[in-house]
Amino acid sequence: MTDIQPHFKPRVAFAFTPTDVHNFTEGDCWILAHAIREITGWDVVAVGSQAAFDAATRPREREWSHMLVRHPSGMLLDITGAYTDEEIVYNLYGYIGMEGLTYTANDPEDLDAAGTPTFGVPARRVESIARSIIHQSHRNIG
Repeated sequence: MTDIQPHFKPRVAFAFTPTDVHNFTEGDCWILAHAIREITGWDVVAVGSQAAFDAATRPREREWSHMLVRHPSGMLLDITGAYTDEEIVYNLYGYIGMEGLTYTANDPEDLDAAGTPTFGVPARRVESIARSIIHQSHRNIG
């Protein structure tokens, strides 16, 4: 996974432990994104390189750097907070203007392609964090 220490600060910041932030920004973002989708039905969004998207014919062939969810407001949410598409792409790749680098990743093959959990965060902790993000986003984003 790509280091996503923000260059843009989140428009709404979420408060979690440094260990939780590390786990869900350095390998297991897909687990958290899919947990939020299970609860809310919000779309999972993957961010990846244009070349990988162009070359891929099936979701499992796509290479992505980060997975988030799209809040009904249009903002992208991960464990660190809420961002626009442009902000998260900049934070991952270092420049703005990369059109088409996010795609909806609700296909079960996207989850299969993610592999196995990197950090082994217990399912109850993942669900707790997912519910907290949902609650914080409703309170702070609308």
